[in-house]
Amino acid sequence: MFNQRAAVNLLDYYTTIEIIISLFIAGLLALVYKNSHYSKQQKRSCYWSLGLLLIINLIEWISVMLDGVSGQYRIWLLINKFLNYCLIPFLGYLVIHIWVRHSKYDRLLAVLLPGNVLFQLASIFTGWTFSIDQNNHYHQGRYYIVYLFICIIVMFAIVSAYHQFEQKTFSGDRLFMFYTFFVVFLGILIQEVSGGRLRTTSLTITIGMCFLLNRFNNFTQKVSDMKISRDSVVMRTDIMTGMQNRYAYEEKLGEMVTPQGGKEFIAFSIDINGLKEMNDNRGHLSEDDLIREVAAIIRGILGKSGECYRIGGDEFAAIVPGDSQQGEKLKRQLEIEAVKCRINTGQNISFSIGYADSESHPQANLERLMQLADQQMYQEKREHYSRPGNNRRGRSSQ
Repeated sequence: MFNQRAAVNLLDYYTTIEIIISLFIAGLLALVYKNSHYSKQQKRSCYWSLGLLLIINLIEWISVMLDGVSGQYRIWLLINKFLNYCLIPFLGYLVIHIWVRHSKYDRLLAVLLPGNVLFQLASIFTGWTFSIDQNNHYHQGRYYIVYLFICIIVMFAIVSAYHQFEQKTFSGDRLFMFYTFFVVFLGILIQEVSGGRLRTTSLTITIGMCFLLNRFNNFTQKVSDMKISRDSVVMRTDIMTGMQNRYAYEEKLGEMVTPQGGKEFIAFSIDINGLKEMNDNRGHLSEDDLIREVAAIIRGILGKSGECYRIGGDEFAAIVPGDSQQGEKLKRQLEIEAVKCRINTGQNISFSIGYADSESHPQANLERLMQLADQQMYQEKREHYSRPGNNRRGRSSQ
């Protein structure tokens, strides 16, 4: 009487566990559906994997219900065990394709998995992997080790696919992966060694899938963040010079809409004089090469501690920490480098430079300082073109 009650309670307990597992898998399906970081192919692989896991859990539950029941259900238990042994390795194949579209083990698995199906089909008649006696009790077959070997190969392929995906995401979580698969394999082994009395396979596979999907979600989030960060850099970078572009410049003006109390900085406005001369009298540097040369000078002097922007064809801006004395010092350095550039390139170029510092204009925000720097820069440009030998088109008079 006690054993009968214990059996009933154990059966009810297992049924409850299966219901909880199924609800959990359904929740994972919903999370995958809502995850915007997964590609269509990754979502499809997740759906197939979790759907198959639900079927495996249902088959396990039916097998428990049928085990030891009247012999008239023997054929149904045989079919259930056949499906169970076929689908568990195939689940691994689907898991692989969550991470990678094409695995180097695809050809091997394309032969191994159908071969396993034929082997399990033969076991229905030969008992190679499993057998069901006349009392409808499950028993392992004499070649059951072949099935375990197939499972080991599939798990090795999953680890390899994980490693392939891991290399793309710069992750170092191999120990976690091996531990997860050790737990899953241990769960399969415990159930099979116990002759099916301890039902641990579907439970550990489900837990393993939960861990893997959690890690995969973290990976895809990381990849997505990296892509967003990379796109953000590209969006804010001038391709020709590597400086920040006008978009980044306008964004910076928006960030510093109020005076930065206690933080002294200098706003520079720089324009290349004589650049248009390149259109009529090209030297050994093209116009684009000259812009890159000038950008390198500005970055070399102002970019060491500040932020440099190319905001137009030959127009640059920079924001550098410092006071009025530092501003004058940096301006002289730029002018000296402009002379060196003129000598090295043979081009009649110079800089018109204007700057305004927050020390001299404590109530001004960045936009206002840039306006003041622009005014000074344009004043220098007017003076440059008012000198004999220069004109507004940027040509030297003959």
